[in-house]
Amino acid sequence: MTITVNGLPVANNDAYSTNKNTALNIAAPGVLANDTDPESDPLTAVLVANPVNGTVALNANGSFTYTPSLNFTGVDTFTYKANDGKGDSNVATVTITVVPTYVVTFNPLPGAWVPGHEGLASQVVVHNQLATVPVVGVDFTAPAGYSFVTWTPPGFNLPITADGNYTAQYNAKPTAVDDAYTTNANTPKTVAAPGVLFNDTDPESDPLTAILVTNPANGTVMLNADGSFTYTPNLNFHGIDTFTYKANDGHGDSNVATVTITVINTTPPPLDEFAPIKGGVKEGINPLAAGENHGTSYYPPTYYLDLTGKDYYMGRYEVTKERWDVVRNWTVNDPYGKTLGYDLQVGLSKGPNHPVHSLNWYDCVKWCNARSEMEGRIPSYRIGDASGPVYRNGEVNNIYCDTAAISYRLPWEDEWEYAARGNAISTRYSWNNVAYNNQEIKHVNANYESNANYLYDTSATRNFHPTYAVGADPYTSPVGSFEKNSYELYDMAGNVYEWCFDLYSTLGTDRARRGGSWYYSAYHCRIGYRQSAGPDKRNYDYGFRLSFTSPVPLP
Repeated sequence: MTITVNGLPVANNDAYSTNKNTALNIAAPGVLANDTDPESDPLTAVLVANPVNGTVALNANGSFTYTPSLNFTGVDTFTYKANDGKGDSNVATVTITVVPTYVVTFNPLPGAWVPGHEGLASQVVVHNQLATVPVVGVDFTAPAGYSFVTWTPPGFNLPITADGNYTAQYNAKPTAVDDAYTTNANTPKTVAAPGVLFNDTDPESDPLTAILVTNPANGTVMLNADGSFTYTPNLNFHGIDTFTYKANDGHGDSNVATVTITVINTTPPPLDEFAPIKGGVKEGINPLAAGENHGTSYYPPTYYLDLTGKDYYMGRYEVTKERWDVVRNWTVNDPYGKTLGYDLQVGLSKGPNHPVHSLNWYDCVKWCNARSEMEGRIPSYRIGDASGPVYRNGEVNNIYCDTAAISYRLPWEDEWEYAARGNAISTRYSWNNVAYNNQEIKHVNANYESNANYLYDTSATRNFHPTYAVGADPYTSPVGSFEKNSYELYDMAGNVYEWCFDLYSTLGTDRARRGGSWYYSAYHCRIGYRQSAGPDKRNYDYGFRLSFTSPVPLP
């Protein structure tokens, strides 16, 4: 008995390409051309899996027609087996690359002739496919032994022989995309590779290099070929700076892309407006003995103000109408400022050097942000949390304060009292001149409404301040009209009630105010006294002063 053992055929993978929206027809033996059988038996092709992005008709003789889906480009596959009449081979994969087509401008040289294209302005060249252009009859003088001219449209260089054919590869341009970065004033910005190239692309996936086109106007840049760069802003510059570059794929340049660098102002605030406050531990006001009619129920318990490591600046004066208008006008008239969408109040005042008043808590918070942005700083206030949008308009209750931001803001209550106290410990008032008793108040000390009901109110005048109670109210005084404390802060008692950022209590939405005003009696002017108001309330004795986190530890 003779037993014949049949060896299984071997099927090998295949690869083809076609154009977008163009069927691919492969004649026999097609996919079987590179398949084998140990006994040389004739083979037939058997489809296993259809393509995902098109259709295929596979014939037994290995020929097939593949039709890509409409407008599909990319890689598609189908699988098959070879059969020798006795058994199947392994499964083989047929890979088909469907390539896009590009239209390029074709301008024959004078005297050139392309069969079938006389007078045409363009012809189609297939991406990643070779194109042959016959050219004859070009009249020119060439070096001995070889004759050519060069045609250079955007995207590729095409040497053309005087007579005959030349095959050229089409190159599509890379695309460069704009980039944006931030850095602090006087601080270089270094970005590692791929740097500006990270979001740039090339149709053929050629490696890209960066080429500087224009330098920044307010600094210097060192741009490396791999896209990495170091930008150094000019000394004390803050604002927007730009430079431009192109991406090159070894065959041609991309469009020009712009790199925008925002240089953040991290300088301290102006010292003519702000006093530096070194953080530390300071005793809070002690409740005074009962029977003095001082309203001790408004005092918090005895406590210590601990601002260790929290150096800051406090406005020397309450914010004036003149200062308010500078910022508000920027939000209304500046080409950039008016795009931000602030809705600041006009604000009221007796004069440009008087405190601006009739502002609610929201008005003051938004103004702080606007001044910060006007000076190129990162604003302190956002909606929701640190990643939320900058607060610029409306009245919302979930305002987040980034105390670490080097920008303008309302003081926290502990900052306000720490600064108001100066060197005064366990006293009612903030003045420190030995000529005055800082347990007593009179009109020489502050702008308030005097009242004989309080033993510590020793003013001879029992009414509004005689100097400023003229004309119509409000009876505010120009900022800086009274004695400064040891931090050189003015009007920490009286004139206008000053908003703080804090909630007055854990219940409700009222915000804290400090310092008393021209409208209220002496006990409102005490360092430790707290007052509350709804954040949406405006009154003609409501104003504010600014606080500012120090960018560096203070001496």
